[in-house]
Amino acid sequence: FRTVSEIPNITATNNTTPGMTYNQSVPAVRPGAFNKLQILLPGETAAPFTTTGKIGTPTTQAAGASFDVTVNAVDANWNVVTTGADVLIGITTTLAGDATTSLLPPDATLLNGTGTFNVTLRRSASQSLKATNLTTPAMAVVTSANVVVNRGAYNKLLVTVSPETYLPGTATGKGNIVTSITSNATTTVTVRAVDAFWNLVNDVTEVITLTSSDANVVFPSNNVAL
Repeated sequence: FRTVSEIPNITATNNTTPGMTYNQSVPAVRPGAFNKLQILLPGETAAPFTTTGKIGTPTTQAAGASFDVTVNAVDANWNVVTTGADVLIGITTTLAGDATTSLLPPDATLLNGTGTFNVTLRRSASQSLKATNLTTPAMAVVTSANVVVNRGAYNKLLVTVSPETYLPGTATGKGNIVTSITSNATTTVTVRAVDAFWNLVNDVTEVITLTSSDANVVFPSNNVAL
């Protein structure tokens, strides 16, 4: 028996003498030893004794919207281990800079082998989550399936001045922020249409006028089309 069951039965059927059967109840099947972690995203359901231990397809999420993920302590056949597996779990994402583009839950301990963690992903991208056993760091880190995060509606403009970099999902939407420019130097100004979390919205058509508090700044054109 590989799947947990409360009251499994074994039935013996006499094929020589049809109708002669014998039923025997056996002790309840319990999960094996704590072997690994499992992550379930919205849209996925646990399915012990399958190749991946789950079925379903992750639900697409909206940038900036929170959702819950489930982390289970499981045995080798993906049965939840309810005793002796209350370990401290840390959640991260596979995106570089996830600390600035995501709202990740604090480390928390599984209760009876399971826990729910609230996650908010603000960067529009296909990404996955990782669960780490902080109590036993030697246990393999488990990575979820990919979840697609869609950008939101057109919300505002973002202006970057070279050498500033574009960083969607962060607090300002950019890095390497410029505080000064050499007098009479030429620089590149980039304007992007973005959602509330600075993700690029590439299906809008806008005409932009560039101005400056410095009357001596020279722009190549007063009207720029996105």
